Parts: sequence; structure tokens; C-alpha cells
Amino acid sequence: PMVHLLPHWNFKGFEGEKIKVFAYTNTPRVELFLNGESLGARESGRFKHAEWSVPYTPGKLEVVAYDEHLNIVARDERITSGEAKKLMLKLETEDVRANGADMALVSCYVVDEAGLPVYDAECEVTFSSNELGRIYSTGSDISDHSGLFHANRKMRAGRAAACVKLSDKEGTLKIFATAPGLLGAVLSVELTK
Repeated sequence: PMVHLLPHWNFKGFEGEKIKVFAYTNTPRVELFLNGESLGARESGRFKHAEWSVPYTPGKLEVVAYDEHLNIVARDERITSGEAKKLMLKLETEDVRANGADMALVSCYVVDEAGLPVYDAECEVTFSSNELGRIYSTGSDISDHSGLFHANRKMRAGRAAACVKLSDKEGTLKIFATAPGLLGAVLSVELTK
């Protein structure tokens, strides 16, 4: 059982405006809550989705998925974040090796003071690494038509990615991300042959 809630819930300046909310699931029933108050349940199911038109109010938007016996089997949530504070890096590829050929895929995202993702951040990120890697390419979304082989990338929905080509030397690979006005991030990856 799974459920995925869209969109993010950062719409500052749109208070009271109706926002389309979608829940994609493989369960028979889902229910949407805004700040703990039910906005109604919808029948759903395999290859279907549920939707609501929700007047925007900051806070916590949560969807609960039920099985045929009305047992809760999955949840997803979006929480309104504060102002963008710092960058975070996450290694998306496992078992990368110091062989001169492997590539490490790294996600970069923005969080607020409380560590919540800031999905409406659109800052420009600069990626770099120490001598054990080289920034090979970067990306953010399909509407970005700048070249792939740049170390700079404008974020889309608070996200960007970098591909780092690894050297053939063992040690601690360090990948850095910086953006104007935000605290930077460092990711350390132990490389062996």
C-alpha cells in the first residue's frame, strides 16, 4: 500500500485561494486532513487518484490511505516550511568505488530552520568536490535548458542534483554545495577500490 500527496504546501501570498490537491494511491480509500481537520474521504484504487480543491491555509496537509476494512495502511504529508536556511546533500548511489569510472549521484535540497524541506526554493547552487572527484554534470528539471556540464544549477522545487565522477584514489571524497544567502553543505563519502 502506498499514497503520494501533491503538491507541496508552500503558497505564501495565496491564503484563502483554492489549490488543487491530489493523492495518488493503490488503496481503495483516502482521506485528506488540513491541520488535523478532515476535508473528506474519497474512493480511489489502482490506477486512480483522488483530488480536492483546498483553500490554502499554512500548516500540515496530510493524506491517510485505508484498506478495504478501513484500516490505515499508508500516510503522506506536506508541511508549510519557513524561510530557506541551508542546503543539504544526500548520496543517491550506493557502493561507489574509487576506480576512475564510477559516478556518484547526489541530491541537493533546501531546508528551513526546523529541517523541513523548502519546496519553493529556487536558488542557484554551485557544486564542487575535493581531488577525489570531479563535478561531471548537474540538473534540476526538464524545463532547464542550460548545459549539463556546469557546476552551477538553478534549483526547481527546492531540488537539484549533481553527478560526480570518482577518481581511482581511495580516501574521503568531499562534495560541497553553496548558494547565496544559505548555509552550505558538505557530504563525505568513504571510497575504497
